[in-house]
Amino acid sequence: MSINILLSIFNFICIYKLFIVSLRTFYTHSNKYLKLIIMGSTGSGHLSDYSDYVGAIKGVTGGDDLVNVCEKAVTTSLEDVATSEFYKKYNTIPSLNTRVSIILDVRLVAKNSEGVTIGNLPTNLNYLLGCIEEGYQYEGVVVRAYEKPLPAVVIALAHNKKP
Repeated sequence: MSINILLSIFNFICIYKLFIVSLRTFYTHSNKYLKLIIMGSTGSGHLSDYSDYVGAIKGVTGGDDLVNVCEKAVTTSLEDVATSEFYKKYNTIPSLNTRVSIILDVRLVAKNSEGVTIGNLPTNLNYLLGCIEEGYQYEGVVVRAYEKPLPAVVIALAHNKKP
């Protein structure tokens, strides 16, 4: 083989890998439905991962189900807890079962019942902004809170649809 053919094959493989990596996090948004398209070795390794498989269960297995992500419960770690309004004001983290609400305040933030910011939601949950604009509200509780080595708070959220 000539060097030109080898270089062409190498370039094709590099472009192909870049394309596959970019598809791994490609989201399509249709109204309030979000479908995550993932290429590569994900799933359980069973035929039921394919939606056309006879044994696939709608909503449980298969890849073509459109899920209303606005109605899914979310558990997440908050960001910037150590620099939050709550931590600066009280010099501690919120206790377990502290009620929180998600509010848009430059970023999506978790606030306690007194309106004090506990931390920022991670940017991978920015899709919740679209849900909030559609009338969903998100409330929850603190399920984990650590003071050391760094202040950290984990919250569990559920949705409420405004009438």
